[in-house]
Amino acid sequence: CSNHNSQFHKELWKGYNHLALIEFPDGLPDIVKLLKPRALKKRWDTSLIICNTSELKECKKYIRASIAGVEQFMKEKNPHIWEANKREEEEYKANNK
Repeated sequence: CSNHNSQFHKELWKGYNHLALIEFPDGLPDIVKLLKPRALKKRWDTSLIICNTSELKECKKYIRASIAGVEQFMKEKNPHIWEANKREEEEYKANNK
């Protein structure tokens, strides 16, 4: 069992009550290898979110709303940081095509 350097097990006290252990008999799939430990993750890095089919629409809606909320907050309260982050993100995307 591998949690790929995440800290999901330390979040259980916050109300999470579902935990899935997934075994990969042939080693970790490539998508998991792309993930960075949470502490090193930048906002544009690959994320892996696991949900069941019935939760998919709500999960997408929640993620989009969360991102939009953070973007709006940063634009309003920290425009210089928001602009610097946008430039950095664009440079990252341009260099990793």
